[in-house]
Amino acid sequence: MPSDCQFRRQTVANLEDDVPVAQWSRGFLHGHQWLEESWEAYVPGALDEEFAAMLMALSFFASKDLCVTLERLQRNTTGTARPNRREIFERIMAKRKKSK
Repeated sequence: MPSDCQFRRQTVANLEDDVPVAQWSRGFLHGHQWLEESWEAYVPGALDEEFAAMLMALSFFASKDLCVTLERLQRNTTGTARPNRREIFERIMAKRKKSK
């Protein structure tokens, strides 16, 4: 992630349209949607769940509507409190940075 793309102190503030994290997340989501058919063939079935979790974490800040939908889905499937999306997002980005 670019160095000028920093999280706001209040996690919910990162959902505002003009915030860098939200802009990055939207760009990531658009890029994924554009290439989705191309890389489906390269994601083994065994990794589907992990891949979906990474996509969810990285696109979480793309929009408030997406955030609310993901929250509802999570609660409906687990019945427990949600994990900290910001921490998940940052961990995935750190792993991605290390792999470069």
